[in-house]
Amino acid sequence: MSREFNNGVTTDLMTYALSAGVGPENFVYGTQLVLVRIMAANDTWVSMIEGNQPTTGEYFAIGRRLNNGLYTSNGATVQDSSESGSGTPFTITSADNWSLYVQTKASGTVSPTYHKYPVGGSRTTNQITATFADSVPNAVSITLGGPEDPAHIRFAVAAVLHGIVLTAGQIDAIMAALTTQSILDLCDSNSWVVDDSDGFANNLANNHSHRSAINGTTDNGDDPAGWVYGLGASSQKGYAVADSVDNGWTDQAAGTSLAAAIDETSPSDADYIQSPLSPSNSGTRIKAFNSLVTPQSGTRTLRWRTAKDSAAGATINMTIKLYQGGGDSLGAGTLVDSFSRNGVSNTPTTFDETVTGTITDYDDLYVEFWANQP
Repeated sequence: MSREFNNGVTTDLMTYALSAGVGPENFVYGTQLVLVRIMAANDTWVSMIEGNQPTTGEYFAIGRRLNNGLYTSNGATVQDSSESGSGTPFTITSADNWSLYVQTKASGTVSPTYHKYPVGGSRTTNQITATFADSVPNAVSITLGGPEDPAHIRFAVAAVLHGIVLTAGQIDAIMAALTTQSILDLCDSNSWVVDDSDGFANNLANNHSHRSAINGTTDNGDDPAGWVYGLGASSQKGYAVADSVDNGWTDQAAGTSLAAAIDETSPSDADYIQSPLSPSNSGTRIKAFNSLVTPQSGTRTLRWRTAKDSAAGATINMTIKLYQGGGDSLGAGTLVDSFSRNGVSNTPTTFDETVTGTITDYDDLYVEFWANQP
């Protein structure tokens, strides 16, 4: 379930006391992340996460600014996602529905990067031009909901990752997996992650920084679609990214946009790729996959769907090969695994192949499809 804050007149808060020298108490740079649904009217401040020190106030924070920008603070400066930068400036509003909002910053006085990723949508990223100094360490508490801006908001997940700067690919992988565990897989002992699997009571990333106070808030059944809370095995999915070597293969319209024809998340036989007629060991190569991070455990599955174009046609044998590296050259790189399906029918059939070969770089994978008429 999600957790509802300020659906009425109360200032709903959760406070997490931080242990000295442990976990997000150390936070000076890294990643702040929330999976939330903003219910408040636009053009209002919305506090999401605040790291505080009783004598000097806010040390770090993330939320929505009055101009609707996704803002972050280092305790001295506030900057937001609507500022000019190398990406696409963006705002965050109640129209976003459930969305993952992320701010990352490397060590030192550097430009921060902001990400917005609506559930079921696509990511918008902006690394702003302005630079941002590190926060000062030694926050004594984290407040979820924010003590200053009691706007209506629903929380699914909140996280602070000290010293861990998530990449765009890792953020994409979180949204492909749709699990809290996929965030935890990227954490270390200096991280803080909470969700409603236990009522936002405990830091799921380690045994520190548990909730010390709660004021109001209620559980709400309005959850981000498909999200799985709590500890447990995470999963991730990757899809075709780009054409590599067409080699005479075409899409369903005899065009050359091969990856775009097979990149859907659910199978669609309205578009596909096809070999030349009467193929003689004819192969094509596709860059794959997007948004994968190195899995810690579990089964790796290569799913593909194949058929021939005529029930009465010649016998067609199909092979799929998975390579690491090799760039845009057929058969190049290290062959991870190969799977063959001989005598395919004219009915499109999905096959799930278990990958057992070694992969050391999940950002450098290619798939080849081979067709042969014996």
